[in-house]
Amino acid sequence: MFAIITAALAPSVAFLSYYYLKQETHSRSFRKTARSFLIGMLLVFPIVTVQYALTQETGTEASVFVQSFVYAGLLEEFFKWFILCAAVIPFIRVRSVYDTTLYALAVGLGFAAAENILYLTAYGVDIALGRAFLPVASHALFACTMGYYIGKASFLKGTARKLFLFLALAVPFVLHGTYDLLLLIDRQYIVYFILPLGFLLWWTAAERLKAANRFEQMEGE
Repeated sequence: MFAIITAALAPSVAFLSYYYLKQETHSRSFRKTARSFLIGMLLVFPIVTVQYALTQETGTEASVFVQSFVYAGLLEEFFKWFILCAAVIPFIRVRSVYDTTLYALAVGLGFAAAENILYLTAYGVDIALGRAFLPVASHALFACTMGYYIGKASFLKGTARKLFLFLALAVPFVLHGTYDLLLLIDRQYIVYFILPLGFLLWWTAAERLKAANRFEQMEGE
């Protein structure tokens, strides 16, 4: 069991440590980041419960589109978006877009870590490398995008603020749903879809982080 927990936590902790230490300033709170990570882990339980209830209700009748965009994309990203907006961001001092990106990553990676524990417990440590390469990385990238838009919304008011809060949910939802849909289609051709999507997600996240850093530097000038 110790090996499973270690293998499940390692990718998420490594990702979060990198993003936490990447910024040279010391305005981020380690305690609040760790708390956000734990909140993300706890999110697995209500989400899995709702997903199980929906699966029991529809059985095998749900299409792969519904499974991808509703059961996975919408439910998971909505819960993460809601908990960030209601229980994380209001209790921190947002000094930059990078702040919200970091805390969103902590929530997303916490969720990925707990989900990893469930998968590794069910299927064994042999799948740990594969789980780290795509699922954990994808959760990090969806969260990065969500945190970026929430951060932009934090410095806006009125309609512009509402628009960016909407994008904070809508963009990760579409990315997540598309990602899961590609996993559920014909496995014979999956590699042709997953690799381009992976590069797209990495590029998008990198651009979000660069933009967040540029925004913070401008604020500090």
